[in-house]
Amino acid sequence: MLADLTLSKRAFWDVDFESLDFQQHKAFIIEKAYDRGSWKDMKWCVNEYGEEEVKNALKNARSLRHEVVRLTSVLFDIPEIEFRCCKLRGQNLLK
Repeated sequence: MLADLTLSKRAFWDVDFESLDFQQHKAFIIEKAYDRGSWKDMKWCVNEYGEEEVKNALKNARSLRHEVVRLTSVLFDIPEIEFRCCKLRGQNLLK
């Protein structure tokens, strides 16, 4: 059940996890959880913040690994070219 999910510290090795404000830093948390966290962390984000908030945070992320863009593109039906990180790289990942 999703209500039993907790966010792991796996993706947050480089920050003081305890000092994160889960509302103020939600875009940062979503980006880190998707880019370096587990599947459980990704589900936690959707459960905690909602699908639209997660989609917006990922679309506006300055940097995501290519495989994360591809995965979230499929999961949320977002064309890869709509991701800010793809525009910043100046590449079309569909090539």
